[in-house]
Amino acid sequence: MRLVIVLLGAIWGIIACTSQSPTLLSTPTSSPVTLTVNDIDINFNTQAGWTAYTEERNIVLSNVSDPTQRLVINIWLPELELLPDETMIDVVEDIAAQLQDEPRIATSDLITTSWNAHEAVYFTLNNADERTAMILIVHVDEAIVAFNISGINSEFARARGTLQTLFSEFTVNEVLLGSDIFSTMPDIIAIPARNPEAALEGSSEPSDP
Repeated sequence: MRLVIVLLGAIWGIIACTSQSPTLLSTPTSSPVTLTVNDIDINFNTQAGWTAYTEERNIVLSNVSDPTQRLVINIWLPELELLPDETMIDVVEDIAAQLQDEPRIATSDLITTSWNAHEAVYFTLNNADERTAMILIVHVDEAIVAFNISGINSEFARARGTLQTLFSEFTVNEVLLGSDIFSTMPDIIAIPARNPEAALEGSSEPSDP
């Protein structure tokens, strides 16, 4: 349960905002990106037109060359391990079930798959600001790597090709994951439909000060 709470909190935080104070900014050309936390190393190359920066356990990517997509990608490393009786799939199923109870968010079915022979799972969210987010989590040996890939609804469904190119050289602890997982996704990524009445009910609740 602790893993569910921490991952759910991380997902909520990243959905809510993206930091505007980068500590490491790449040039808008193809550039290497590296994140090292304890014994986990993430490496890949951005593509021309993308910028990237790192903050603690997080990498943030944005596509500045194509304003029609306005993709923002967060890659982060949760600071914990699975308990002996937990599997990654169980944890993500619990997270998705809790998000389904939120009136402002529509959640797709969970898709379990593999990323270059490593256990992976993903689902999509459609929230109140007309943006879709894909939550993708992969388990590579002892490392859990989570992704939040978000974009405007009108363009997100066609983001698969962009993701295949961007992550073609993605490695975790020198294990090449590549971008094969995105080639197994549908050509048009399904965006879950929000319930307008449920969203209206949620918006009428008093907000926290």
